[in-house]
Amino acid sequence: MDTTHAPGAPVGMVMNPTAQWIFTVLHFAVAIAVTVWLWRRWDRGETRIALLILLGGGFTIVAEPFFDRMGYIWHATVNQWTFVSMFGHSVPLWMFPVYYWFIGGQTLYVLNRLRAGATVRDMWRLYAVFCVMDTVLELPILYVGGVYTYFGNQPFWDAQWFPLPGWYIFANGELPFTAAAVVLLLSSLGDRRYAYSIPIAIPLVTFAVYAAIAWPIWAALNDEGSTLVTHLAGAATILLALYTRQILAVACVRTVAGGGAQTFWEATSPHRKRSGAAELATS
Repeated sequence: MDTTHAPGAPVGMVMNPTAQWIFTVLHFAVAIAVTVWLWRRWDRGETRIALLILLGGGFTIVAEPFFDRMGYIWHATVNQWTFVSMFGHSVPLWMFPVYYWFIGGQTLYVLNRLRAGATVRDMWRLYAVFCVMDTVLELPILYVGGVYTYFGNQPFWDAQWFPLPGWYIFANGELPFTAAAVVLLLSSLGDRRYAYSIPIAIPLVTFAVYAAIAWPIWAALNDEGSTLVTHLAGAATILLALYTRQILAVACVRTVAGGGAQTFWEATSPHRKRSGAAELATS
């Protein structure tokens, strides 16, 4: 097996220069706008927690080359503005702000919903929304082409009609819930100083959970399994994603109900620009 990049990778794929400029400027602008909005509208203590979460989302990009290698994704490397390159796969600069505001932002929303009293059923609804958002975000880019592509004997996928493998939708939708769960875990330890480990903890746990979900399809793709095998493996990955979704939903809801979020946030529903700082601000 090729040890530099996934077998069959379209290594000659040329980055669309217009798309690269647009995505880079657009996503950095969104990331900056989200940061400024939080800083101006939220209580300073909550803003600090929010920025640590956004950074954790951004730092998760270090896992992208490994995910790409194992899951058969190829970002066009010719003329690419590379941010990180490992395992024979390179990730463009514009992906960092995507992780920052999209994954980090979704994680913030999950946590706010949980603190406002969301139920397990609410978390399932939100999961469905995030799966749709991932699909809507990716499909136009894939249809246009020249930026990145999926390849190999992918299940639940058609290179022309539906170029986003179905198993990815379920796995990607789990990312913000995994990040939210580890933030709540750190808060439940009862020491505000653990908040500063959020940017490390989010990539760490995201990598572990994503690998635990995706290992069946990763194994099938890298063993160059038949269409039947990859579809069975893809179905197994989807089931693991759904199982993980239920476990984390119950764990998060119960953690918040038991006061586990109070170390990092005030023991009230989330509000913007409250008087007084959140607990972290006093540390």
